[in-house]
Amino acid sequence: TASDKEIAKMTVTQRFDPLMRSSGISDLIRPNVVRAKGQRSGDTDFSKEFAGGSAIIEGTNNAGKFRFFSVKTVFMDDFDNAPRADKKEGSIRKLVEGRQTSYGNLAKTFYVSTPTITQTSNVYEMYLQGDQRKWHWPCPNCGTYVAADWRVKMENNEYGGIVYDLDSENKLIEDSVMFKFSCCGHKISNTEKHDLNVAGQWIATAKPKDKYFRSYYMNSLIIPPGFINWVDLVKEWLEACPPKGK
Repeated sequence: TASDKEIAKMTVTQRFDPLMRSSGISDLIRPNVVRAKGQRSGDTDFSKEFAGGSAIIEGTNNAGKFRFFSVKTVFMDDFDNAPRADKKEGSIRKLVEGRQTSYGNLAKTFYVSTPTITQTSNVYEMYLQGDQRKWHWPCPNCGTYVAADWRVKMENNEYGGIVYDLDSENKLIEDSVMFKFSCCGHKISNTEKHDLNVAGQWIATAKPKDKYFRSYYMNSLIIPPGFINWVDLVKEWLEACPPKGK
């Protein structure tokens, strides 16, 4: 599902379909039942049929249609833009999860989104219910695994995470942008994170509401080199939170 049916369609045509073609597995999408010539192929913008099942694409703003489906796996994309409730159907999340009861403990539900405002975020609420896994890097100096967070308070009351220096005019000194490990204070540059990502791992930071509920948090710090780098992120930060005296 997506927050809107048109967005769901765009996701299929602009992301899913090209991925299938480039992977060389488009031929796996075909009708489960042989149909007369001229009828649909089993591959449309809102339905993908394959051996043993099918994928149904729908928008959460069409909640009433969910009552007609019984599904094993639900992937809710752009969950933060989904309405919390439908006037007639009630809670969108409960409605969707109710379509999986026939599959018992085989059912799986994925809630994916970029969070918006914390107080009203759908996906952040779900994240707090899980074991709140964060991506951790091993410190090259001492080997301790540390969460790749923007800012972390250290035992000596200093701060780890992203650190940087400003010149006399409060302009960023780009070469000063580093990630400081909160365990021992060791610093690394953006170019070093590839090797750390290879050795990194997801580590739970909380006890989940349900023992099978896993939740993951990923920020822009760990995005592979070649995409947005730490310097650009710090510039965005300074634009949103100007230093004193600017």
